Amino acid sequence: MLLSLDFLYAPSADVDRAVERWVGGLGAVLVWRIAALGTVVAALRVAETGPLLLFADHLEGEAPIAIHRVADYGVAVARLRELGVRELREVELPPGPCATFSLTGMRLGVYELTRPHAVEQLAARGSRS
Repeated sequence: MLLSLDFLYAPSADVDRAVERWVGGLGAVLVWRIAALGTVVAALRVAETGPLLLFADHLEGEAPIAIHRVADYGVAVARLRELGVRELREVELPPGPCATFSLTGMRLGVYELTRPHAVEQLAARGSRS
């Protein structure tokens, strides 16, 4: 069901400080930073391959959410419900619809890539506040 791990979505009370520490300390690359509608989200490329690390000040909790791409969002959500996942929180990410949930103590998410150029478009904009 899961195709790839595309994003690690991490809560942060201070997105700019988190970005500074990852970029300055670990050599991550800032892909984009957006401040809009009362929230701040920044995307970092931590390694040449692997998921984008997203810091967001609107996420609840302390643990990051591992967001996996699926081929068909509706089928994936139905399958999760069949597995007994009851607390699905459906949200909209720039690249497509997403549902987050907890399973075996982990925070996970599934999304379908319905807007394949969304991440590139955000990167082209760069940082804006």
